[in-house]
Amino acid sequence: MRVTRMHWAVLAVLLVGPAPVAAQAPQATPLPPPNGDSIVQELRLLRQAIERHGRGAAQVQLVLGHLTLQDQRVGRAQAAADRLEDQAFALEQERRRIEAEIRDLTRAFEQGPDDARRKEVQGQLQSARTRQGEHISLAGQVESRRTRARQAVAEEQARYRDLDAKVTEFEREIGPDLGAPR
Repeated sequence: MRVTRMHWAVLAVLLVGPAPVAAQAPQATPLPPPNGDSIVQELRLLRQAIERHGRGAAQVQLVLGHLTLQDQRVGRAQAAADRLEDQAFALEQERRRIEAEIRDLTRAFEQGPDDARRKEVQGQLQSARTRQGEHISLAGQVESRRTRARQAVAEEQARYRDLDAKVTEFEREIGPDLGAPR
């Protein structure tokens, strides 16, 4: 193998390079010789640190579990509220259709050419008004359930925000390096 100028340069850097670096390395302060009390104290401190870490990790896991469950609760409450919104919309469309039918039947009754036709239209009109009353009752029930569902969503979202605030607090306690998303 042939030694080139580059090989000599690398060899020179390796031989000369470590010397200045070693001179610049900070010297560690020598520790006093350990005695029984200092070792026991150090072990106690380490045990306490490990216990704190274990409790903190368990608390974080517990809060994250609660946060996950709360997220599911918010989703279910929102889905129920959305279903009731859809039902209320459908009921509103039905209400308009029944009202239009009643208007048409009322007009047909008033303009009916003979008593037989008027009697037939009157029966239809009475049936439509009965349906309208039932519809109004159902719409009131749906509106009441919809209001409760909206309140439930707001409460579940508030609980979620509280848990999320705890997670944020834990992130702050952990520090910026560990809490940052990757």
